[in-house]
Amino acid sequence: MKTAKFLTAVFSAAAITTLFVSCNKDNTTPGSGDPGTGETQTLTLSQSSIDVKAGESATVEITSGNGGYTVKTADPETATASVEGTTITVNGIKAGSTMITVMDAAKQAKPLQVKVTKSGTNAIPTDVLYDIEVFSSETGASYAPEWVDWQPTLTKNVKGTYIASILDIKNGATNASSYKSDAAVTEFMANPTIDEGVILLGGYIADGTSPDYGYSCPAVMITNNDDASHPGCKVVTVIASCLSGYLGWEDGKYVSRPGTAWYDPSDGSITLKDCYGELYWGGAKQLTWKFNYNRKYTPVK
Repeated sequence: MKTAKFLTAVFSAAAITTLFVSCNKDNTTPGSGDPGTGETQTLTLSQSSIDVKAGESATVEITSGNGGYTVKTADPETATASVEGTTITVNGIKAGSTMITVMDAAKQAKPLQVKVTKSGTNAIPTDVLYDIEVFSSETGASYAPEWVDWQPTLTKNVKGTYIASILDIKNGATNASSYKSDAAVTEFMANPTIDEGVILLGGYIADGTSPDYGYSCPAVMITNNDDASHPGCKVVTVIASCLSGYLGWEDGKYVSRPGTAWYDPSDGSITLKDCYGELYWGGAKQLTWKFNYNRKYTPVK
């Protein structure tokens, strides 16, 4: 009898120990808190923002949290998201910005900022520097009586300048800060027909050494159409040879004639040819300044 009671006690103790260990294991599954204390872990991500191209995907890791992860996208037409284990997969849908909210079992929430850019062979990188090379006859001429002999020497080559898309400017991207401060750019963007994919090239005029984001700023749109005149290149639609000319110039008259342009995927360059403009100060034709742009924008390698 004593032996039976002793065995019963041993089996009971073993059962209790097994139950304790089993319960303790459930509380220490990956991401469910501190294995030693069972305390709630702070929800953190490997990064707070992510860039992804439309039609492509990118991942972000949950570096700590409490399991039971869910994700919710503020604008699913811009990007969608899913989570498996501790890996969040973000899928780009169309160019734009949105926010994904990540939550865990402890009801903690963490925001993930998402920027979706255009994809494909014609996606122009705007977060890199471009060199401007002037070719052919890029000239300026004044016909104002007091400046009849003035022939400005337009800047021939510029090293390292930014270009910016309308989307960059709206999102406050670093490369767009100078464009955003220009009144002509702001007015141009206010036009509801201007697509977010329009790229502002910026430029340099006369003998200046500072970039101009209104007067000498062509606005272009890359297309998917093959350029028969330039094999291997795509047609670029030039909306305006300069923003100020496109909008009109205060009390005078300004003519902005787009000319032609093309994009070369082999080196990422955009070339402008015969983008022409005229400025009549005060509306009087005898006070005229004319320019003709022939320039190539190439991303710095």
